Amino acid sequence: MKKVLMLSLGTGSVVDDNLEKDSHKQRLSEAIENGVYRYRKALYCFEENGEKVETEFVANVLTKRISPDYIFVIGTLKSCWTSFYTKFADEIKEEDVWALDDIEFNGTASADIEQLMQSERKINEIYAKSIGEKLTGPISGPVSVKAVILRYGIDDEQLKQNYELLSGIWSSLDPSEEYHVSFDITHSFRSLPIYNLSILDYKRMIADYSITVDHVYYGNLEMSRELGYAPVVDLVDLIKNMDLSKAVSEFRNMGFSRSLLDLIPEDENELKVALTDFYWAVQTNNIIKLSLSVDSVLKLIDASNDSNTRLAELKSVLKNAFSNMLGDWKNEYGRDPFRIWELGFKVAKWHYDMNRYAEAALAGLEALKSFIVPLYLEEINLNTPTLKECSLYENCNKSYEQLKARKEKIKNIEDVEELVDLAECLRTYRNEFAHYNVDQNPSNYTQDEIGACLNKFFKILDIIQGWSPEQYKQFRRVYQTRDVDAIKEERRQEEERRKEEERRKEEERRREEKQREEKKNNTIESEKNIDNLDSGADNAGSLTQGIIDIVRVQKEKEENTMQELITTGQDTSLNPMILICLPSLEKYAKDFLKNKGIESYKMVDIRVLKELRIKRSKIDNTRWTIAAVDMYYYLFELGITPDREIMICFEEPEMAFFFAMIIGGFGMKKVSYLKVSDGTSSEVVVRMNREEGQYDMRLTNIERATRLNKIQSQEKARTLKKYQLIDCKVD
Repeated sequence: MKKVLMLSLGTGSVVDDNLEKDSHKQRLSEAIENGVYRYRKALYCFEENGEKVETEFVANVLTKRISPDYIFVIGTLKSCWTSFYTKFADEIKEEDVWALDDIEFNGTASADIEQLMQSERKINEIYAKSIGEKLTGPISGPVSVKAVILRYGIDDEQLKQNYELLSGIWSSLDPSEEYHVSFDITHSFRSLPIYNLSILDYKRMIADYSITVDHVYYGNLEMSRELGYAPVVDLVDLIKNMDLSKAVSEFRNMGFSRSLLDLIPEDENELKVALTDFYWAVQTNNIIKLSLSVDSVLKLIDASNDSNTRLAELKSVLKNAFSNMLGDWKNEYGRDPFRIWELGFKVAKWHYDMNRYAEAALAGLEALKSFIVPLYLEEINLNTPTLKECSLYENCNKSYEQLKARKEKIKNIEDVEELVDLAECLRTYRNEFAHYNVDQNPSNYTQDEIGACLNKFFKILDIIQGWSPEQYKQFRRVYQTRDVDAIKEERRQEEERRKEEERRKEEERRREEKQREEKKNNTIESEKNIDNLDSGADNAGSLTQGIIDIVRVQKEKEENTMQELITTGQDTSLNPMILICLPSLEKYAKDFLKNKGIESYKMVDIRVLKELRIKRSKIDNTRWTIAAVDMYYYLFELGITPDREIMICFEEPEMAFFFAMIIGGFGMKKVSYLKVSDGTSSEVVVRMNREEGQYDMRLTNIERATRLNKIQSQEKARTLKKYQLIDCKVD
């Protein structure tokens, strides 16, 4: 990085130009002895830190503050080159003073370029050998001090010549470097610093290397009469205003200015992020993100209350531009596949207004496809399409091909007769833009021709956007190849019939549920009656006889189903025995089976016994009856055939016998129970051979409970089916 200090040099105090040469030289000699000529001292004060320095030139203060690598002293032939020399030369030589004074004394507004160049070379020759540390201070490295003589700039020709002369400054610099410039405008014609500053701003825009203006210093000598000192003000804000003007102009004319982001204060970070999102959405043609970022910018601007007038004005520019861009568009419309095309159309028109015809053609065609693709998919699928379906490349292309196929019919729709022709024209332009325009007729690319096509196309889309519902339906009927509304109505009626059938089935299910609930309540009532029976009158024989008679009818009902299982080919002889046993008695059961020579068996999962509340302690007869019925239907659900051997082993033999009676009575032909007593066990085979009619009236309630509990037992069995029989080995 290199630092550049540009100093403006004026004429200083006025000397009577009518003096004779000899008289002038006499006064010059006196001035040399006093060490100064033409410039008077002033007390300069830097506002930023309050530093005050009394000097004829503010330059020697600035050089020490900036430590420049290059110093350019810019003036006219009449500028006080002599005074600058006598102030900053390390050694003053009389011949140099006379030479510099001759340049000033003989300089005129009418001097030609050749005289300017000769004078400039002479001044630089003297400055190069004389001016050093007295101006720059003891800084490290060499400092280049160069004079640049301009014309007075009193007409257009002189201003153009001054531009060429100033351009010489930049041609002498190294393009590979980065330059930071400080510009002092304290001493000079007031018009020249303004012009020079504008040239500097222009050069930094067009230069191949980086030029940054850090400071624009002005020592206000006029204020010294009032303040007692001349405040040195940094007017770098002038450069910021120039940058802001260019950025706003670029934004208004092109839709965005990247440099605009750099001019927004750091404390407006949310606004900078929203504008960055907008910039990226424009570059990537992401219209949804574009609309969201525009909405964010507008909300942030509306919520702000700026005391900074310039920032407030900038936000006003942004607000007007973004508000006009999307108009009354609302982000929620972006979720509607039938409305998303409106956003694409607004973006396309915005590109057109910004004179970006390629982007306008692309966005306009996509807007048209977004308008017709939901109509195409609606016809194909007979339902409302999703945004994802509408965005698929294949669907968009097919919808456009269908549009072209319906061209002749669309021509009959008022105001949109040219829609397809204009779309095809833009499609040609779009393809040529995307594929380098190889071997194409250059006349196709005139701005007027493309602009006219876009203008007509957008007028048609504007008409479509304003269509009434009836006009939209007319286009829809023309575009679609079948009557979608009629098909939809037919499907709607069919759907209503289906729902009505579902309602009917649901009502039927509820009636059945109500009936089951009533049966369940009756069962509970029966259990209460059983609990009131005289338990002392029960005995195993009569109870067994009653249960056998109760289940006889049920046995007949289930026997046919069991017979079907046998005749379907299921193995009933090779299947191992099924053991219904509490875990505490499994050891006795294994010993017994081992003595019988049985090597394996299947055991009912303990979780099933827990579900049926079969425990070690005794329970009432009714609960055992229900548990036994549940166990039977559980085995039935597992596909156990009537010929399968079943052994029951409980701690209370009478309850095991009772359990076996019910299972056998329902249809199992080979049921036995294991009687365990004094550490020994013996098998008791249950045979179902009692005759009818041998049970007393005390068992009628058990009959009711068993029959009413059938539905509940079947349902419970289906839930228990998840617990399969466990394969076991006799060790």
